[in-house]
Amino acid sequence: MVAESAKMLSDRVVALQRRAVRDLHAAAGDLSLCAIAKSGRPVPAVKYHEGRAAMLRDVARTLTRSGVDTQRWKLVLVRWNRLGNLAVQSQDWAAYLQGGKDVVDELGLAAGPP
Repeated sequence: MVAESAKMLSDRVVALQRRAVRDLHAAAGDLSLCAIAKSGRPVPAVKYHEGRAAMLRDVARTLTRSGVDTQRWKLVLVRWNRLGNLAVQSQDWAAYLQGGKDVVDELGLAAGPP
């Protein structure tokens, strides 16, 4: 697999951000508050899409500030992993964090920048 440049990754993040915000607005306006995460589990849609949008914002900010600086990426992932303790507190937090995790998986960022 060919590594993505910071510009290519940034372009993908912007496109995903736009989609996440559209999905968040659509979910907030719908009567149903359930969605299916990539894991296949139902989650509160608004919180799931909010988590996706928030993670994409963090990724975009990191790209803008430091490109593919591995240390900065690790800080973003560590901060989100710490939020994982909140997932046991409510379905809303679990959905929010699942949205962020799905972004990390979708962009292939679990081990750091491409």
